[in-house]
Amino acid sequence: MDITMYKLYQNLKANDILMTYCGAFAQESIEGIGNAIRKNLAAEEAETSTALTVFSIFIEQVQNILNYSAEKLTVREDDEHELRFGMAIVGRNPAGKFFVCCGNKVLKEDMPVIKEKLEMLNKLSREDLKDLYKKQRRNVLPLNGKGAGLGLIEMARKSEGPMEYSFEPAGTDWFFFSIKVTVRR
Repeated sequence: MDITMYKLYQNLKANDILMTYCGAFAQESIEGIGNAIRKNLAAEEAETSTALTVFSIFIEQVQNILNYSAEKLTVREDDEHELRFGMAIVGRNPAGKFFVCCGNKVLKEDMPVIKEKLEMLNKLSREDLKDLYKKQRRNVLPLNGKGAGLGLIEMARKSEGPMEYSFEPAGTDWFFFSIKVTVRR
């Protein structure tokens, strides 16, 4: 490792990173990390509504890792025990606003669909996002049972401005997808 743990620790603290996790995600790990985030936000004396929003965005982003990360490991033959890989960060920017950032590998062919949806959501007004959210809630769940596409809409609604995202090449078949949401107060 080119960087020592202490230097990494110093870098995270200097950049006001409250929590970072990189590795395999499972439903059980999300619950533990979520509880740690709640306690950390309480220690930071975040307003209750802000803390709930940060927690909600974290859950939405990590659910996306659980559902869509292309980097996975099947522990047993049934899909219920599949681990998905990614990373999550919760921090505070120089203006004092909290942000949640997650990243994971996605299949090359999925990238255009994700990008198109994010571009569309970033262009909508708060009112249009609210209307789209209501419309999607009335839709029937897709056959894969992974939701009605509400997660990204909900994050856009709670975001201070446009959601920041990127797709970096990660081999011949994948992109590393990153998304950052700065919490609106």
